Amino acid sequence: MNDCNVAEVDLHNLQVSDPLIGQCQQLVREVAIPYQWEVLPCCRTCEGRVPWHGFSGP
Repeated sequence: MNDCNVAEVDLHNLQVSDPLIGQCQQLVREVAIPYQWEVLPCCRTCEGRVPWHGFSGP
């Protein structure tokens, strides 16, 4: 049961043809990331919230 057949994959040459993955990627691009860009700056400046410096440089 200790037999592992794991292959290393070059992610630069990986192609996924499953339509579900494409739909998930599109949802992240069009909904999740724009939403995060809207709310994260607010979370750093809104009254009563602890500032988060994840985007600030050294």
